[in-house]
This record gives sequence, structure tokens and C-alpha cells, in this order.
Amino acid sequence: MNTRRAGRADLEAEIGELERRLGAMGRTAGPARLDLEMGIRDFGPIRDAHIRLRPLTVFIGPNGSGKSYAALLAHAAVSLLGSGPHAVAGAYRRGAGTGRTGGARQSLKAGGGRNEFLVTGRSLGALSRDAAGAIAAAFSGQVEKNFGVRPSSLVRSGASSARIEIQGVAEMSIPRGGRGQAARLARPVSAAALREAMAGEAGGGVRAGGGGGAEIACTFSGAVDAGSAYDRLLPRAVAAALGGHGGSVPAAASYLPASRAGIVESYKALLSSVARSHAHGQGGGGAPRMKAAVYEILAAMMEMGGGKGDFSRAADELERDALRGKISLRNPVGGLAPDIYYANRRKMPISQASSAASELAPVVLLLRHVMKKGDLLFVEEPESHMHPESQVAVARCMVRLVRAGLNVAVTTHSAYIVERLSAYLRAGQMTAAERSRAGISRGLYLEAGEIAPYLFDMRRGGTTVKAVEHSPQEGISQEEFMRVNEALHEENIRADKFVG
Repeated sequence: MNTRRAGRADLEAEIGELERRLGAMGRTAGPARLDLEMGIRDFGPIRDAHIRLRPLTVFIGPNGSGKSYAALLAHAAVSLLGSGPHAVAGAYRRGAGTGRTGGARQSLKAGGGRNEFLVTGRSLGALSRDAAGAIAAAFSGQVEKNFGVRPSSLVRSGASSARIEIQGVAEMSIPRGGRGQAARLARPVSAAALREAMAGEAGGGVRAGGGGGAEIACTFSGAVDAGSAYDRLLPRAVAAALGGHGGSVPAAASYLPASRAGIVESYKALLSSVARSHAHGQGGGGAPRMKAAVYEILAAMMEMGGGKGDFSRAADELERDALRGKISLRNPVGGLAPDIYYANRRKMPISQASSAASELAPVVLLLRHVMKKGDLLFVEEPESHMHPESQVAVARCMVRLVRAGLNVAVTTHSAYIVERLSAYLRAGQMTAAERSRAGISRGLYLEAGEIAPYLFDMRRGGTTVKAVEHSPQEGISQEEFMRVNEALHEENIRADKFVG
């Protein structure tokens, strides 16, 4: 009995090391160029959507059509895949205990060697179910953090459930009014996939276990029983499932909501509130939950003084061309976090600066101090409070960021931004010399496949999300904005009949 307890302690320590090492699995070497497909059904105002996230993803549509819903779901999916299988399986294992996985933990059969267990078809089925449960729990948790409410309360009005698919990974069903969500893996965990995932098992090994290739025999280092061996296998099964999307996913994603100006102007007061409540998402007496995007901005602000991002040059350009001023930080003596200042002809606290400065300050600071190549930055309505010239400068900065290795996703109502991005897509068909002769600065172009624009078409029965027609030859269709312009033009023509 004492030997078994000692073995369990050793196992827990080894699982911790395993999960740390597994953190690197599923992440792309070098900067990741985002490529991830998602399906959304009956979530928020969205009735149906199929979205492929690319290095520059653009959501266009009326207010209330679901652009932010889709962006927050995409952020949750990228966060899930970027968190790594160790975090997903570890949280599920600790939350499930033996009550949920007890039978599955006993599905392994003892093999012929020391600390060897045979993974049978029954074991693979159990691992597939638990991997699906772990992915569903992790995704549901991230969605709840992003929206600040239970996912079941976000099912579209009139629908009994919502469905979210991360293509190649899993499809999750969220019942209205229910707790949690069910999930089905895109592909069950196979012996071959698990064997490949087990190839890095430290001090152990894996071999064919018979059954016509449908079984494998796994050897583990240290004293283990069937239950602890199953716990060791679950992160590998999750890794096999998460790796099924077949695309490229950033290791880190940041989200700047439309409310970012208010957050930046009052973030020290918000920090004090967080300190009083002690924990994100926790509060007594029905206190409202702080959304993950707000919490992440606050956390980033506290660490910005010493951090250095990879996009200082882009931040400088954004300040020069869109703000015509500088954003800076000053660390007060004994202060909890740095103060934010804007300087043009004079230096002032960000709360005294223009609305445009407050809107772009968090973008500038993240680029300068936080974002790394291959990361993903979501920005809601980057054109807020911007003059058209500044909106064009924002579009120019977005393209430079993509060229420099950052993935960008935006929601927008700006015809100026979309039109400018259209021109840069067409510029991708030119040679560098041709772009120079056309007056297009170096590096201002988009290659085919780098941009994915979507229109959120809001109707009585819910929003349908459609890919906007675009090509390197024709650019991006302006039909959504032309429709509004044509309506205004017709009104003017009618008015001309009565105005001399």
C-alpha cells in the first residue's frame, strides 16, 4: 500500500512534467499563418455561418447582426487550440475526478511487460468520449469567460440548441437552458493517432498490441495502475483530437472590444475592483462577471512596463498617421500599473485626450509591448471615432501587420477600410516595381488567400453569414456599402424635384 502511494505521488509529479511538455504540441514552429474553419448554428443572432479564419479576417454587417458573437467564438476556438492538450485534459481530469471517468479508467488491460497496458477498442472509445468531454468543457468555459454568461443563455431565440463546429476537431451542441454542452469528435481517436501522440512518452514506449493494428501496448515509466495509466493517456488523446483541424493556429490571441476606450480611461479603477473581488469571474450576491476581454486588457496593462512586442514599427506608424501624436506609459512610484499619456503639442493623461486616442491607445500598446509574430489580434470596430483619413491609415497598418507576421481579425462598418483593403488585394497582383510606379508604398499588398471578408446578412429569421466576393483582379465587392449609397442617391434625386 505504501509502495502504491509513493508510486501515485511520483506519477502526479510526472504528469505535471508531461503536461508542461505537451504544451508545445499542436503549435506551429515559427509564426503561424492563421487557417481555421468554423461552423456556427443558432448562436446569438446568427442562424447559420461557415467561416474560414485567415491572416486577415474582416466581418462586415449591420449593428446587432452578430459580428462580435462570431469574433468572440473564434477567439474561444483559437484559445482552446492554443492552450494545448495538457491544459484541456488536466482541467477535465481534475474536474471529472473518478466519478465521470471511473469506468473508462478501468478499461485498460494489463500487458505482458512491466507497467505495460493494452489499449483496446473499448479503451479507444472511452478515450474518444473523454477527449470530446474535455474539449467541450474547455470550449464552454472559454465562451462563458468571453461573454460573461452561460453559453446556454446565448442560444438563438426560437432554437432549442446551438451548434458550434471547429472543423476537423469537434462539433459541440449547446442546449437552451441546460448546463454544459455535448460534443462529438470529428474523428474518433484511433490506435494509429494515439500511437503517434505517445511517441514522445518519456521513459516509456509504445508498440503494436495485436488486434489487426486496432490495439497498442503502452509502457509507462514509474509504478502505475490502470487508472493512472488512463490519466496519462488522456492528454495524448486530446492532442490527437485537437490536431485534427489540419490548419495553422496561433499560440496566443488578444481581443480588444468596442468598449476598449472606456476600459483604458478607467482601467485603474477596474483593477481596484478586481482586487476587491479577488478572482476573475467570481463575485457574490449576483455580481456581474467581468468579461475575459476586459480582464485580459487589465492584465496586459499591469505587465506592459517591461514587456516588448514585435510590432513597435507598426505602432509608431499608427501613432503618426492615425493619431498624429504619441502614446506613452509612465510608472508611478509605488503604483499598481503604469499611467497612460497622449502627447501631441502637449502631454496629457489619456482620459483628457480625444476619443480617437483612447480608441487606438490599447492597439498601440499591445503592438508595442505584447503581441508577438504569429499571434492573433481581434479588434472590434477599429475605425471608431476616426476621421476618414485616419481610417485609411488604420487599414494601411492592418496590412503592414499581416506582412510582418501578425494575424488580424476585425469587425467593421467602414467603407473606407474595406475599399483600402480591396486596393491592397489588387496590389498583390503587381510586381514590386509596378507598385512603386503606382505610388504604393513598399509592403502594402495582400496576397490571394490572406484575406477573408464576410458579410453578416441580418434577416427576420436570423443572420446568415456569407463570404464576400473578392479576388486579386477585382478586389473586394463593395455591394453592401453601394446599396446604402444608392438608396441615398435616390433620395437626393427625389428631393431635387422640389428644390430649385
